[in-house]
Amino acid sequence: MLKNKKAILMLSVLVLTLSIGFFPLNHSTRAQSLFEGKVVAFYNVYTAFSQSAPSVAEFMDWWISNGGTANNITDLTADTLANTHALILNCPDADQDESHSITNFTMAQAQAVRDWFLDTSIGHKFLWSSSDSSYTYAGYTDAYRSNNASMILEVLGSVLRYEPSSVEDPDYNTGGGAYRPILNTTGTDPIIASCVENVTAVLAHSPTLLYGLDGTTPVALETTTLPNVYPILMTGAAGIINDPTLLDPMQAHTNGQEGHFVMVAGELGIGGTTHKLVASSCAPIGGYNPMWFDEHRGSILNGSLFIKQTVTWGMTPPLIPPPIPGFPFEAIALGLLATLGIGLVLRNRRRK
Repeated sequence: MLKNKKAILMLSVLVLTLSIGFFPLNHSTRAQSLFEGKVVAFYNVYTAFSQSAPSVAEFMDWWISNGGTANNITDLTADTLANTHALILNCPDADQDESHSITNFTMAQAQAVRDWFLDTSIGHKFLWSSSDSSYTYAGYTDAYRSNNASMILEVLGSVLRYEPSSVEDPDYNTGGGAYRPILNTTGTDPIIASCVENVTAVLAHSPTLLYGLDGTTPVALETTTLPNVYPILMTGAAGIINDPTLLDPMQAHTNGQEGHFVMVAGELGIGGTTHKLVASSCAPIGGYNPMWFDEHRGSILNGSLFIKQTVTWGMTPPLIPPPIPGFPFEAIALGLLATLGIGLVLRNRRRK
C-alpha cells in the first residue's frame, strides 16, 4: 500500500511540474512571472496615425506593470536589439518600385533581427512579425508591402510567408466595411489554446493572409499542416481574397477565393531554438487600426485580450528543447510524460 502511494505521489508531482508549462495559468498571473526583468522592443514604421497611439501606450503599460521594461526603437540593429527578450515588428509601407525607402525593412535590418532571434545567450525570446494588405487604390500602392515583411521571415528561417494580397469579409466586419474583417475563427491545437481562450472577435483592418512553405512549395495553411506551425486566428467562412491589381502574383491562393483564411499563426523550433514566432496579417499594436482595439465602429471586440494572451504564450518557454529540429516540443513532452507514467505503473505492478 505504501509503495502504491509513493508511485502515485511521484506521478502526481511529475504531472504538475510538466503541466505548469503546457497548460498556462491565467495570462495576468502568468505574465507577472514571465515579464519580470524582461525587455520588449517595439519597432513601428507607422508613426502618423493618432488613433492607434493609445494601443502602444496601453500595451507597454501592461508589460511594465508586470515587472518588465518596454522600449520604442527606431532602427533594427545589434545595438537596438541588445538585451531584448521580445520584439514586435509593425508592417512596412513599401513603395511602388520595391526599393528600400525609409519605411521599408532593409536586408541589414532583417539580418539583425535574425541574429538577435537565434542568439540564445539571454534565454527565451519571442518575435511578433506583422504585415498588412498589398492593395492599390486611389493612386496609392502598397503592392510590395507583404513581400517586404516576408523578407524578415525568410531571413529568419521561418516557413511562414505573407501573401501579396488583400482579404475581406462582407458578412462579418466593423462598420459595414468588408476590408475591416472581424476574425472569429480560432485554431484548435492545444498548444495555442491559451492564445484564444475567450476570444471571439478581433479586428483585422485591411489585412493580407498567411501561407506556408513545404520545402520550397507554397501551401495554403487552411488545408496543409506544417510541422511546428499552428494557425491561431482565421477569418469567418465568408472571407474572400480581393486583389484588384495583381501587381505581384499570389503564391498559394487565387483572387476571389473564399473561406477560412489563416490570418495569425505561431511557429516553434526556428533554427533549432526553443524561441517562438507569431506572424499576423496586420499590426497587433500601433499601425493604422491595430488588432488591439476592443471596440471599432460599434463592434465589441476582444483585441487587447487576444494580444495579451498571445504575447504571454510567446514568452512562455516550451517544456523542453527540440531533440530533433522540426519536432513539436510540447508533443514530445507529453509523450515523455505518458512514458514515465506507464513506467511507474508497470514498475509498481511487478513488485506486487
